[in-house]
Amino acid sequence: MIDRNEYLTPSEFAERRNVSKQTIYQQMKKGLKPYVIKDNGKLYISVKALSNPDNLENQSTFNQSSINNKSTFNQVDLPLIIPESEILRSQIAEKDKQIALLLEQLKTANNQNVELGVMLKREQEINRNNQLLIGEQTQIIKTYTEKKKPLLKRLFGRKEKENEAESETI
Repeated sequence: MIDRNEYLTPSEFAERRNVSKQTIYQQMKKGLKPYVIKDNGKLYISVKALSNPDNLENQSTFNQSSINNKSTFNQVDLPLIIPESEILRSQIAEKDKQIALLLEQLKTANNQNVELGVMLKREQEINRNNQLLIGEQTQIIKTYTEKKKPLLKRLFGRKEKENEAESETI
């Protein structure tokens, strides 16, 4: 068990420092860390941390000035905020340029896809027409080769076929 005269709860510590409990919990991870102990699942802060001016001095001054006087907050912290906002604005502008470039590339790619689709349809139509022409040429060649047979072969060729059919039936 800890000595209650040497350690304070975070709420008690916040009251003595005149800051919020949230500020104390945030500082327990940073400047107050060496003064924090855990006992039976509860956190305690050493009273020695109260005498150390580095722990929360800047934080409590900031909280008091921001609560008491908004113009002080604006005058004190505005120079710190402006450079950061300028950096963020320039980063946003750069990102906007990148987005515009990517949108242009996407538009170009979409146009290319449309053109390729049209070309593919044309190519398929040409292939269909070629297949039809090949079929027609095959018919023409077949008809032409049948007409090319000599007259005697055409006349006797039929009889030979008839004779073969009769011999198979016998």
